[in-house]
Amino acid sequence: MLLVAVACVLVVAPLVVHDIARKPSRGLGLYLLALVAVPYWIGASIGGRFLPVAVIAGVGCLVMLRRSGERRLAFPDLVVMAMVAVLLLLWLLGLSLGEHVVAAVTVILVPFLLGRRLGSPEYRASVTETLAVAGTCVAALGLIEFLLDFHPFQGLTLGTGPDRIWSPIQYRAGFPRSELGFGHSIAYGNFVAICVPFAVMSRRNGFVRAGMIAVMMAGICVSFSRNAILAGGIALVLAIVLERRASGVSFGRVMVLGVVGLLAAVTLPVYFDAIGSRGELASSSAYRSGYLTVLGDIRAFGLAADIYTHDSLGRFAWLAAGYPGGKIVTLDSTPLLWALQFGWIVLGLFLLFLLWSGLALVRRPSAATIALVSQTITIATVAPITQYPYLYWLIAGIAVSWACNHRLHRPPQPDDDATARPPMTRTGR
Repeated sequence: MLLVAVACVLVVAPLVVHDIARKPSRGLGLYLLALVAVPYWIGASIGGRFLPVAVIAGVGCLVMLRRSGERRLAFPDLVVMAMVAVLLLLWLLGLSLGEHVVAAVTVILVPFLLGRRLGSPEYRASVTETLAVAGTCVAALGLIEFLLDFHPFQGLTLGTGPDRIWSPIQYRAGFPRSELGFGHSIAYGNFVAICVPFAVMSRRNGFVRAGMIAVMMAGICVSFSRNAILAGGIALVLAIVLERRASGVSFGRVMVLGVVGLLAAVTLPVYFDAIGSRGELASSSAYRSGYLTVLGDIRAFGLAADIYTHDSLGRFAWLAAGYPGGKIVTLDSTPLLWALQFGWIVLGLFLLFLLWSGLALVRRPSAATIALVSQTITIATVAPITQYPYLYWLIAGIAVSWACNHRLHRPPQPDDDATARPPMTRTGR
């Protein structure tokens, strides 16, 4: 049996590599499948450090994809390169912990480079469609998980990762929060929210897009995550407003607005009343008010070692005299977390990248820049947890490529991902 398995791998692997090299959208689909279908806590231990499948799949897809399209370095490329260089320098100088640096570099660099490769103009239509379909499918699965209260990934573990931290299902107002294999409902909800503008920009007809968006928004709601709901709503509004067509405001766009607006008007008041009646929203926000007490301990370069510690479970934490309990274990803010781990310089570079994304949205809007900007509220209020940052930086790479090769928002070609075909000629009739 082992020989048969090895033979199958040897036969299938070259075919997969060849297929992904010819059809990059399938490489994107494979990467998204790895993010969705493989729980975060399943991966491999390399050099004593745990790496989730998201990293391994990203490197594999990056190697298999052929080079094409835009190769010039743009300003955001330089910012990301500077961030990675500073992080590695901090590690070499012993000013930041290796586990923190490895986590940040793999989260940023691998998906960003993959996004830059996939963001080539000839792949634009297929990338848009792939992300739109992926978001719809993930949302539909989340709805099924919620309606059946069935969580297939909860008990799936190979004993290689932090399953005891991420596998338990969270509840809000007595309702189970859908999370699929993401390990957290916030990661699941924002995965779907990122895909919303790609559904709006899809080349499918208005009825299909309305259905996709309705499924996505409903899927986000069963995450019971406020930042995901806000990010999805912002992405939807920006995508509809910034979409430009030669025919102006189409019936499809009006229909999308009407369907989603009606859905929101009917469901959201009841939804927020249900989850807010038990006071859980207030309690889930109160702890963030104490974060400001650690700002004075951030260093310009490196770890805020004076307040770095661990809790009773071995998780890293931050001492804070003005925080309840005197110790911050759950620090839900990516900019603040990276500032404490790496210093003001890394934070400044990250904020510079966020500033570029805002300017790109104004000057060269696309589905990718809309998705990126709409996630700012999540980035500010959530740590880089589970698979979420891998998708965020993948979209960041795509947004940079599309901004460098700015065209109309809606991909105009019927099949940008197809291999080159000779032009058709008339045969005499």
